[in-house]
Amino acid sequence: MSKKTGTHVLESPALALTLMAAFWAAAVFLILRANGTCGEGDSIGHYQYARYAPIHPALFFHHWAKPLFVLLASPFAQLGFTGIKIFNVLASALTIFLTWQTALLLKIKRNALAVLFMILSPALITHSLSGLTEPLFALVLIASVFLYLKNKYILSILLISFLPFVRSEGLMICGVFALLLLIERRFFLVPLLAAGHVVYSVAGYKIHGTLFWVFTKIPYARLSSAYGKGTWGHFFVHLPQIIGIPLCGLLILGLIALIISLVKRVSVLDNIREWLLIYGCFLVYFFAHVVFWGLGIFNSFGLMRVLIGILPLMCLIELRGFNLIDIFPSPKVKMAFLVIGLFCIIVFPFAKSEYAWHYKRDFCLTVSQQTKLELFNYVQQNFPDYKLRNYYLDATYLDDLLDVDPFDKKVSKFTWEAYQSPPDNKSLLMWDDWDSKVEMNLPLTAVTGNPNWAQVKEFSGKEDWGVTRTIILFKSTVK
Repeated sequence: MSKKTGTHVLESPALALTLMAAFWAAAVFLILRANGTCGEGDSIGHYQYARYAPIHPALFFHHWAKPLFVLLASPFAQLGFTGIKIFNVLASALTIFLTWQTALLLKIKRNALAVLFMILSPALITHSLSGLTEPLFALVLIASVFLYLKNKYILSILLISFLPFVRSEGLMICGVFALLLLIERRFFLVPLLAAGHVVYSVAGYKIHGTLFWVFTKIPYARLSSAYGKGTWGHFFVHLPQIIGIPLCGLLILGLIALIISLVKRVSVLDNIREWLLIYGCFLVYFFAHVVFWGLGIFNSFGLMRVLIGILPLMCLIELRGFNLIDIFPSPKVKMAFLVIGLFCIIVFPFAKSEYAWHYKRDFCLTVSQQTKLELFNYVQQNFPDYKLRNYYLDATYLDDLLDVDPFDKKVSKFTWEAYQSPPDNKSLLMWDDWDSKVEMNLPLTAVTGNPNWAQVKEFSGKEDWGVTRTIILFKSTVK
């Protein structure tokens, strides 16, 4: 470390690039070796929309799937789930780079640590190896912030205008950008925030039959949630799932740094951009989700992974918090805090903690997926013509295993559709205890009590926390 408490070393481009290379090495290894999908619901669902959009063009304008995500991810999804992992890893790698570059623009000391904080946030790499939309959201957000700080105002605003088509929370972020434009008297740029909506409104008109589909088709525009509501402290208590305990401490210190800068009345012209683009976007996004889950509105499920969308902003705030070590006048005290702090940050993701990385839990198939894989292997062995059969199922992972187009209703239907008309004699039904029972509200008794179906075999497995996952295969009895 240098006499300036490691500032020179921790601002080295070589260090930043080396850390990025470490992220790439880990990501490539996990893409090649780990078979996990970071869950099996939304992760696989978004992947399937991207994969089958060229066959079903309407999927390019599906609001839940997120049109911009589908458009950009679709070429990668043609390579299978490995392709979508590559796409999201690329997005995260660019996000890490731009987070570092943004720290440079803001002249934040020890800027290479922004890279370290990103790659050691436990949730980043786990969710990059998925089909989820959060990594792309984080990329578009930090790219827009970076461009604005570079005074590339038009490019920044045009890019951020498309953020709602990666995740709906982009509407809130657009609001923060609009406020900054008004404060800086760039009134002529405010209308550009509507560019994304105008483009997609027109592009999707033939599919939806209305220009207003970009608003009316938002799946979260409801003052209720199918998942109920949670506690107001949920996102505070479980934040370590995303960034770990040490970085949570730095995030708090970073918010204290904001208060200090406000109390000291630092020139508004020098800091308004960081206050709004970094702190403002973070606080608006974070507390919005606190309220959504606390009130049970906008179909919130209290999922912590949504915070990955603002992870680059969090890491910049954490860096501000880390730099509070400069308030100590003694170089030895600074050095002690720096070394201890870095040690805790580096070691934590590898420690024995529920918030640290666990290879089997985070990078491998879930117990639920393993039961579905067992079912698939059974079908392969006992139904040689399985590729010619029709399926009634609700779990997206089964579509992927069977290599069935989930949007082709001739071969893949939801379980409840089995009651609209009698199945043919080649049909198989796969009932599971989450997608069928909870998401589709179809109790097992509805299937076992139906004479059109005969149970073939049950597959089950127990999660680490004691919950048993079950999936049952039925075959049609119709002659």
